Amino acid sequence: MKDLETRNLVVPVVGNFAGPKAIRAVGQHLKDKGAIVSTFYLSNVEMYLQQDGIWGDFCSNVATLPLDETSTFIRSLRGGRYGQGFGLDSQLGHMAAEVESCPVSRR
Repeated sequence: MKDLETRNLVVPVVGNFAGPKAIRAVGQHLKDKGAIVSTFYLSNVEMYLQQDGIWGDFCSNVATLPLDETSTFIRSLRGGRYGQGFGLDSQLGHMAAEVESCPVSRR
C-alpha cells in the first residue's frame, strides 16, 4: 500500500465530498495527467451525505471525475454476512453508470 501511495496511485481525499473543492481537485489533477479513476472507496459516507440532504452535490462532483466502464465504487454497508445484521459488508458499484444521471454543477 505504501508503494502505491508513494507513486500517487492511492490518493486519500480529506475534505467535504459534497463541497466544491476536494473531489473536483482530484478530478482535475487526474485529467491533467490523462488518468482515469479506477476505484473510489466510500466506506459508508453516502449514508451521511443522504442523511444531510447533500448527496446530490456529491453525485455532481463524482460526475466530473474522469471515469470509464471499469471505474468502481467500494462501499461498506451495514448488515453483516448472510443477513445476520451485524458488522459491515462490502459492495461494488459501477461509478459511471451510477452518476450518469447526476447533474454536473459548474461550481
